[in-house]
Amino acid sequence: MTRFPEIFKKTSVVLVATALFFAGAWVRSKTGDLSSLIGIWEGFTQLNPEKFPNSFYVHKQGGYDGQFFFLISQGISQGKTSDLVLDSYNFRMHRIGFPLLMSPFFKIFGPDSYPIFALYLLWGFTILAFWQLYSFSSNKTIVILFLFNPFCWNANLLLVADGLFTSFAILTLVHTWKLEWKRGVVFAGLAFLTRELGILLLPGLLYYSWGRNRKAFWGFLFFGALAIGYFIYLRSILPIHPGTNPLGFFDMIDYPLFGFFKSFFSGNELVFPLKEIPKLLHFSLLFLLVCGIIRSRWPYFLFLPLAISLIIPLIGVEGYWRSYDNISRMFALPYALVILSNNSNVFLRVVHYLVILLFVLFLYRTFLLV
Repeated sequence: MTRFPEIFKKTSVVLVATALFFAGAWVRSKTGDLSSLIGIWEGFTQLNPEKFPNSFYVHKQGGYDGQFFFLISQGISQGKTSDLVLDSYNFRMHRIGFPLLMSPFFKIFGPDSYPIFALYLLWGFTILAFWQLYSFSSNKTIVILFLFNPFCWNANLLLVADGLFTSFAILTLVHTWKLEWKRGVVFAGLAFLTRELGILLLPGLLYYSWGRNRKAFWGFLFFGALAIGYFIYLRSILPIHPGTNPLGFFDMIDYPLFGFFKSFFSGNELVFPLKEIPKLLHFSLLFLLVCGIIRSRWPYFLFLPLAISLIIPLIGVEGYWRSYDNISRMFALPYALVILSNNSNVFLRVVHYLVILLFVLFLYRTFLLV
């Protein structure tokens, strides 16, 4: 049974983090209009007429992926997604877990409520994952860093699914480790449908459950097959519009670290403004995590998702490395798995200090660079 002082400490940490998170959301929205967090680009309002409320904040340039989750949530709530014009239709529709959870709120409360309910849902699952992780882990101090890691915070404030997927992955693994099979299976299903990377959890889950609980084994297999079947189905259909940027997998990768080095050049000229410092810190984080993996022994069902999730920034094209938001999101799952593993070596200890520094810089970026 958890002692009262420990519950008080955990609750206090959650309340502080929650207040800071929603303050960050309000400040980051710039105008106080939370719809600006969705990242709606003016061009997509023209491509999807009458899909966005007139009251929503629209960015003249840029925009971000949150707008695609909004559109898909709306399509699901209305029972029609085939008429959506997205950025790479099939790729966006792979990640349907977040929109599935948001669609009931969309249907009941309408599109104007989407930003605040999305923030509640994303942050709520972050807290739930932290609560379970805190109760499960023997190193309570390190677990607190999960609640204050900049990667999930950035994803949640962008109203995209990377932080949510990370929460589902943690909830899946913790409940499975604790032999709470039904919850583990449910969260695994959500993880598989929220990001394709979730399928990497499947081999370890099947192996772990085979000799312990056959019903759980078949549950994991069912949801894994469902997700894979859904991905295959999406590849077989031709939407009304393939998307404004219908890229394939090989269009988004480069030789190892080529994307990182290319991101410092504009034409043939080397460019290194001060804003590139976080990119160097993320590169250092990638290096430390790789070294930390090599120096430690990892549970078999953590190693595969951890190793492959780190390959993504390693081979990402320069466009990923040029964007703070893109590269930050890539470390959400790897860092959470490091915390869950409770492994410790000199590289991973430096990782924790580096993440604290990145969180401080994230707060500076959120509250002061607006």
